[in-house]
Amino acid sequence: MEAQIHHGPLALRSAGVAIIAVHALFLVLTTTALALRAWSKRLNAAPYHLEDYLVIVALMVFYGYTACSITGEQAFTAFSYANVRFKTSLANEFTYAVGIGLVKVSVCLLLARIFSVRRFKQLAWVVMGCCIAWAIMTILIGFLICTPLAFNWDHTILHGHCGNQNVGYAFVGIIDILTDLCIILLPQHMIWKLHLPKANKIALGLLFALGSLTIVLSVLRVIVLLNVDFSDFSFTIKNTEIWTIAEFGTSIIVSCGPVVRPAFEKIFPSTATRLKYGRGSKTRGKLSDNSNNRHISSNAGFTVLDDSEIPLKPLSSLAGTGLHSAAQVTTSVIAGSSEATPKCDFPLHQNTTTMDDHRFDRGGIM
Repeated sequence: MEAQIHHGPLALRSAGVAIIAVHALFLVLTTTALALRAWSKRLNAAPYHLEDYLVIVALMVFYGYTACSITGEQAFTAFSYANVRFKTSLANEFTYAVGIGLVKVSVCLLLARIFSVRRFKQLAWVVMGCCIAWAIMTILIGFLICTPLAFNWDHTILHGHCGNQNVGYAFVGIIDILTDLCIILLPQHMIWKLHLPKANKIALGLLFALGSLTIVLSVLRVIVLLNVDFSDFSFTIKNTEIWTIAEFGTSIIVSCGPVVRPAFEKIFPSTATRLKYGRGSKTRGKLSDNSNNRHISSNAGFTVLDDSEIPLKPLSSLAGTGLHSAAQVTTSVIAGSSEATPKCDFPLHQNTTTMDDHRFDRGGIM
């Protein structure tokens, strides 16, 4: 029998207050992350790519998820709390699958665009396909696990029934974890093949490995889902809702991580300088003192250029030249600044890692 209908708004439960507070926190964090991403694009005058638009749409979907969740917690007039909560939970299941799916696809597109190795691109597209399949599966389980659909909130319907919801939703969470793991591991091998200082490789690898945060949150969500009492769903959903919000919001924030360094350097210039040159760099001081000279003597030493200061040219730019070689960058220091020019000096091997149509402008992946 359906729960009693209330003719006025219900008082917000303590669990509802906690859920709304977490939503408010991640609304601020996700919006800030996307704003920094857009600002970084503007600072580098970099064009928007498909993955950027997908993250924007994912944020809009997150806003929709928040609206549904808060609506379910408040339980408006003329509806019982249980009815509203079950209905909004179905909407949340849909927005969760779409939003997380968009973020996963966005990261796969970014990786496929960064690395021009054909086999890597193929793997990225395979992982992307798995992410899309996961999103579709999540939506189907949410809407088909109970038949008819209305049986989710009205158990008085004759011949209605539900499958094992705990197992079904936990299975969704496990596949979610596996796809996240694939995305994290995908670029690691390619990063270590780049011609960069070891410290830069480690930093870049850790940057892409930030997605492990979403795996931790997904694991916690699966554990909670296995213990949810769906017969009293509206009052046992609190922890599941909180971990779902955290996973959704964190995935958006992490997806913006690889491209927000230009904004970070603008906000914290001194910190960015220390990261580039190290503390008390004598070499950097010598170069600054000779900023008016066109040439630097052999005693002045060398300055270590950050990989972000070397413009990487696509190999496609060599087409038509008759050359089949990689662009080796030779650096000359003029007037206290670095000026890099590409020079083709050695044969290109098939397994050479390249960055196609891509730049690490000031440390940001554009």
